[in-house]
Amino acid sequence: HTCALDESGGVHCWGSNSSGQLSVPADLPAAVSVSSGGYHTCALDESGGVHCWGYDSNGQSSVPADLPAAASVSAGRYHTCALDVSGGVHCWGYDDYGQSSVPADLPAAASVSSGGYHTCALDESGGVHCWGYDDYGQSSVPAELPAAVSVSAGRYHTCALDESGGVHCWGSN
Repeated sequence: HTCALDESGGVHCWGSNSSGQLSVPADLPAAVSVSSGGYHTCALDESGGVHCWGYDSNGQSSVPADLPAAASVSAGRYHTCALDVSGGVHCWGYDDYGQSSVPADLPAAASVSSGGYHTCALDESGGVHCWGYDDYGQSSVPAELPAAVSVSAGRYHTCALDESGGVHCWGSN
């Protein structure tokens, strides 16, 4: 499924609705971003609140009550992660591969991306950090990776954009 945000903060979704992932809550406040996961959807509202709906068998749509104000949210296959306004990463949902277990030594993050069964974060100095499932090398950040400005975790691969516009990908090809 796919979701988009309109100019007034409304969320619109289309595609498969097998788990209610298209059913945007009627009481959803105006959103500033939206993220489509495997079978669930999450949105970030103007005050930093995270709202998720759809498939929830692993708790991926159950936003923790103690989640601080968020700056972004990323819905993965069966887990969700949010970046708080202080650069902290918080994840919940499926964790059989450690994708929801944020490393204790993770530096302050600038962004987070939830993949299939792994998660990656970009730190404030351009370093990429990944954890979780790694059978295809998707969590093994290449040592020669230059400073990045963006990272995106896919199902079994990860890509990063470096400061000079170069794209670097690793994992399943």
